[in-house]
Amino acid sequence: MNHLPRSSPKHWFNLRYFVSSALSLPSSCAMTIPVKDGTIPFVIGEETFQTYYKVFGDIASSTQPPLVVLHGGPGIAHNYMVPVGDLAGQSSTAVIMYDQIGCGRSTHLQSKPVDFWTIDLFIAELENLLLHFSIVSSFDLLGHSWGATLAAEFVVRRQPSGLRRLILANCLASAKARNIAVATRRKQLSEDIQETLRAHEQAGTVMAPEYKRAMQIYRANFSCRIQPFPDDVAFSFDQIDIDSTVIKAMRKGPTGLEDKWDITESIHLIRIPTLLINSEYDFMMDEVCAPYFERIEKIKWVKFANSSHMPHIDKANPHRVLGDYSGQMQMTSLGTVVSEHRTVLMKGGISTVVQFRAMDWGMETCELHISIPRETSNLTISRPNQSISVFQLNTTIVQDGTTLSYNTRPPPFLKLTDLTVDSANGAVWKQEFSCSEEEILTFELACPVTEQTENGCHVEWIQEKSPLDAVIFMRQYATA
Repeated sequence: MNHLPRSSPKHWFNLRYFVSSALSLPSSCAMTIPVKDGTIPFVIGEETFQTYYKVFGDIASSTQPPLVVLHGGPGIAHNYMVPVGDLAGQSSTAVIMYDQIGCGRSTHLQSKPVDFWTIDLFIAELENLLLHFSIVSSFDLLGHSWGATLAAEFVVRRQPSGLRRLILANCLASAKARNIAVATRRKQLSEDIQETLRAHEQAGTVMAPEYKRAMQIYRANFSCRIQPFPDDVAFSFDQIDIDSTVIKAMRKGPTGLEDKWDITESIHLIRIPTLLINSEYDFMMDEVCAPYFERIEKIKWVKFANSSHMPHIDKANPHRVLGDYSGQMQMTSLGTVVSEHRTVLMKGGISTVVQFRAMDWGMETCELHISIPRETSNLTISRPNQSISVFQLNTTIVQDGTTLSYNTRPPPFLKLTDLTVDSANGAVWKQEFSCSEEEILTFELACPVTEQTENGCHVEWIQEKSPLDAVIFMRQYATA
């Protein structure tokens, strides 16, 4: 007798796997949270620069590891990420933000050559900040956009032992995939806006007022859908116009953020439990961030509805997802399974009980799937066309797998199907259920009552985390 623990939603089926809420989040913390700012000396060679930081909450008294936030750009400053500081009041997590060197209130270095600006430079600055706050041994990391690029490179290159959890928000795995997605999004704009963008980019006149107006329309659709932009967002965007040194050097220089950078082949080195985020109207479309999902073992993917590149601005309460994050599930191209191999077994006196917990709000439809590929080697079956019965059990309580038995299992209250399992043709079945947030759904796979003898029925498979073969899983999505 066994069971699978908590499941989370899965968006890989091209369904709208979104957290739905249409209210906007203020661009400053709505709660009274202590905020401290200052600068940290950052030494490179014989030069000393200053990194500006801002801490929400109190690191010393927080019960959770502090969350370090890496802003995007590069070069647009931390201000647009300020709403994430609300976490300090909601989860006893101190939140640390900073302006990366070359932007905001940190040291600007417009005279530095292109090869000065490297990913290793920004990693060194991050490490310097961790040392300054004495949090090297325990911290969480949230990177947004370019900040997620920096976070991923930091994990791959440094393998930080103190990093507990990683959040990659609205990110890319390769510049090439990002560029294709941006082109796709631009085609969704009117032809005159597209032509304005093309003409000025080809002419190198991106500071022209006409180009800026066209770019504002692009951003209003795919960067931040709250109009007009909140002050903090507008301030961050303005930083590129004030000083574009960093973004030009990182895009066109050796790092090649514009068209060369690609971390795909190194993603498997990210072994930290990871939360992956993107949005419905994001220019970091599914195919841009999917390599992280496919190659990180412990990962959850959340996609926001009615939101673009800044869901923490567009959505009313994105921190619920961040704060409730759990990295215990293995997300796959089929669904969500536990991270260990589990036996699914049905024979006389033995059945398999599975439980799933509905997660997040606004996703009121759950769908149970059983998928057994044709001619799988991962299946033991007593005869070519063996039936198993699928029941929903009458319980909403989490079952203890150490004490659960065939005789003490919860009683069935609804028979869902008699599923024919054919070793030659496989079996595919699904059924929808309405479900509410945090609801426990419990199911049993058993031999038909007429075959409840030791030799009358035997169906067994090992549900592996990778590669997945025969599986049972749950997905969850919004219908509105």
